[in-house]
Amino acid sequence: MPEMLSAVYEGNGILRLEHGLSGVERQSRLNVFVLPAKSDDTFAVEKTDVNGLQRQIRQFERRYALNSADFMERFQRGEIGDDRDFVVWAGLQELLQRMSG
Repeated sequence: MPEMLSAVYEGNGILRLEHGLSGVERQSRLNVFVLPAKSDDTFAVEKTDVNGLQRQIRQFERRYALNSADFMERFQRGEIGDDRDFVVWAGLQELLQRMSG
């Protein structure tokens, strides 16, 4: 059921999703990965499957000439910084691990 959706933060811990979730009952507990959208919408996380996540991750690996295993080790140790790309890459990697089960 993992999917990526756009939402608006309304304050007081409330996120309003652009559309409802299919197969999720009211009051269900969910894990949420939050990524602020740029105002110019130059970055958008697409709704995707495992192959799509792998494709996005490979783009980061090529861009930074670093495989994901080494990146994650360095990211978790705080050696690589918290630039937007790195936060997105780490989030995609974690989502891939969860989806691959």
